[in-house]
Amino acid sequence: MRVSRSRTWLLRLVGLALGAACSATVPARLCERRAGPFFRGDLDAQRALARGARDWLDADADALAFHTGSPRFDGEWYLIVHMAAALGFGQTALEHDELRAEHGPLVARAAERILGPRGRAHDVDAWGEDPLASLDAPPERAHGHLAFLGYANLALSMERRLGGDAPHATVNDAITAALVRRFDASPSGLLESYPGETYPADGAAAIASIALHDRATGQDHRAAVDRFLATLRTRCTDPASGLLYQRVDSTTLAARDGARASGTAMAAFVLGYAGRDAAAALWPALARQWDTVIGFGGVREYPPGVGGRGDVDSGPVLLGLGVSATAFGIASARRAGDEGRYRSAFASAWLFGLPDERGGALRWAAGGSLGGVLLFAVLTARSAP
Repeated sequence: MRVSRSRTWLLRLVGLALGAACSATVPARLCERRAGPFFRGDLDAQRALARGARDWLDADADALAFHTGSPRFDGEWYLIVHMAAALGFGQTALEHDELRAEHGPLVARAAERILGPRGRAHDVDAWGEDPLASLDAPPERAHGHLAFLGYANLALSMERRLGGDAPHATVNDAITAALVRRFDASPSGLLESYPGETYPADGAAAIASIALHDRATGQDHRAAVDRFLATLRTRCTDPASGLLYQRVDSTTLAARDGARASGTAMAAFVLGYAGRDAAAALWPALARQWDTVIGFGGVREYPPGVGGRGDVDSGPVLLGLGVSATAFGIASARRAGDEGRYRSAFASAWLFGLPDERGGALRWAAGGSLGGVLLFAVLTARSAP
């Protein structure tokens, strides 16, 4: 049977298209080939990540300097690096008892830096008062200070969760009690991060710190946690996309910034420390935002039909995929048991993070301390450790 010339060319064209499609996905397949051990939580994989992150924790202060052009953002990033370090070292110690003796002191070291003057300077500058000195203020007159208190207390609660000698237990108790009083007294159910600025993701970190403190100490603040989660679900969530509003009015909780994946993924990340159910409500929205570009996965920053270039919260937005949303989304994918999405985002992290494996340590050449330590925390995230 003879095949016509036109049909021959059609077959060749189809073959070329299939070959190009396969070739286009080869780099992603190569980048994701190491994802399995990290998804499963293999000891050697987590130890390599921890050794790379420890390089930053061992570094002097100059190596941890940020230059965003804003002292506030520089301070926030310094705080987040050390919070992520505390969470990463803590959750890997809980997953592998062999790491506890080494990682426990590293959690305490990260907590010590957070509580130091540099860790809270951005909050002091914004409020004109020290957040730690304000803990005993009457709740009806106290400021929120969530740009510091929530994230700091999450690190302290992780230190407490490891058991044994927790050097900052007294501070952890004091911050937790102050946060509970302030949430209980808040007419809106949320607290401000900065004067006139309220971010649901910051509130999520504070509530998660309370829940993790309860798990460590046996106290019970479920009423406060449940009230916050109900407010988050009914007042701070875009009904169309299921994403959280990035910022809300401090009094009415009306949206002051649109629904965004970066804030949602950050909230889901920290709420995972309050328990699987606390973060589970946000996972379907993040899963719907997931997309792939020639095999490399990530989370779209904006809901369908909405565009934008991103900002300091989202990081760069590349082909619609947000760097911050994708990074924090990795943690939710692992907690949800979604290996496919985890592997696709891992491929993106491997490509853009520029991994460097030497001496049994996995370091990331791109992203500096923020990228390296954050990847350690999200790749090893566990629910309610």
